[in-house]
Amino acid sequence: ILSDLLLSLSDRRKVMVDPEMGGGTHGILLQFLHGKSDISKWWWAGMPSKEYPQMNESSLPHSSEIELQDIAEVLRIGLDVRRLSSEIAEFSRPDPEVAILYSKSSIIQVPPGQIQEGSTPYIKAIYSVWEGARFLGCRIGFVTEGQIMSDHLKGIKLLLIPAVKYIRPEVIPEIKHYIEKGGVAVIIPESFIFDQYAREKNFIYDFGISIRDVTLPPVTGKGEKVQNYDQSFSQATLFGEVRKRITCINENLFSGFSDTLKLMSDGLIQTIDPGKNMVLARFDDGNPAIVMVTIGKGEMYYLAAPLKTSDYHLLFSPLAEKTSLTRSVIGIGTDGKLITGAEVRAVERADDYLVYASNLTPGTI
Repeated sequence: ILSDLLLSLSDRRKVMVDPEMGGGTHGILLQFLHGKSDISKWWWAGMPSKEYPQMNESSLPHSSEIELQDIAEVLRIGLDVRRLSSEIAEFSRPDPEVAILYSKSSIIQVPPGQIQEGSTPYIKAIYSVWEGARFLGCRIGFVTEGQIMSDHLKGIKLLLIPAVKYIRPEVIPEIKHYIEKGGVAVIIPESFIFDQYAREKNFIYDFGISIRDVTLPPVTGKGEKVQNYDQSFSQATLFGEVRKRITCINENLFSGFSDTLKLMSDGLIQTIDPGKNMVLARFDDGNPAIVMVTIGKGEMYYLAAPLKTSDYHLLFSPLAEKTSLTRSVIGIGTDGKLITGAEVRAVERADDYLVYASNLTPGTI
């Protein structure tokens, strides 16, 4: 996700270097396929560390836990990256047609009780939405508030807005104008509630949605304090589960499903008034869960609750078809649907296609 984010934030093509990649031995090739140009693995020192002996277990030359076959795979990847550098670089060449709104306003504005948590609901929502979109078979990008003001939504077919609670007011008309011209946006709560200074504005009303009530997950306690790499401490707030089943209506976006699609919410739940807009899914109590709003030539899909990470893929898959995302090759399972658990992407060249498939699970797909 960081590679996709950094490539999107840059105003021009740059070399992306990871000077200290930690962790184990897996997922390294994917880092290059997502845009990194150079990786230096963590703690490749001549001798084990005596000052911090625990660090040795994540060090390839010194770990007693990393198997030799995994180390051999890392060395082999190093050779493959050099041999196939031109082919690998091709996968970063196409501009993304899917963009996730990366809001600096929502990054900065953190409630006092969440400052030491190490994460925020917005950051968690970004990751969850990115994880749900990564199996669509295309590049996933990001777009900032400033980039939206500079017309960077041009070429974006699907805009994903994950819990952007705080936003600059001048960005709202630009997003609405993008939809009016034929763009498609998915808005996930809580979005567009405050401006960048945490002043309540309720911008979502401008998109034809009225919020009547909100059910928040109960706070059940605090997690253990964790010492971070920079010696600071973080402590997570623990929330109880608030989950409701969502049943999609077999028409419009979900008309291609042979069986009724069921989704599961995860987090706060809004009671919304859809007005005259089309309701595409409902909670078990009958309240609207997904509403489609037609704005000019485009469409906005509003969710009354965030979804489980895996269920975002079920929502984004028909949207990928509807928006005609450029996907030269896609991975299809035995059920005829896009596979999950493996990234499959392709790029078209003058005389051929380049395709990679990376299994992210321990089993066979």
